[in-house]
Amino acid sequence: MAIEEIFALLKEILIVYGLGGAWREAYSPKYKVILLDKLERLF
Repeated sequence: MAIEEIFALLKEILIVYGLGGAWREAYSPKYKVILLDKLERLF
């Protein structure tokens, strides 16, 4: 896995947290599925 991809994913997560302030949404099943899907694609 490329380091650039890891940072891109972390940056995207920070944007979601920062702009949305969506702490509750981050724990929703839908968000977890999307996040896990992205992580699996990196590996």
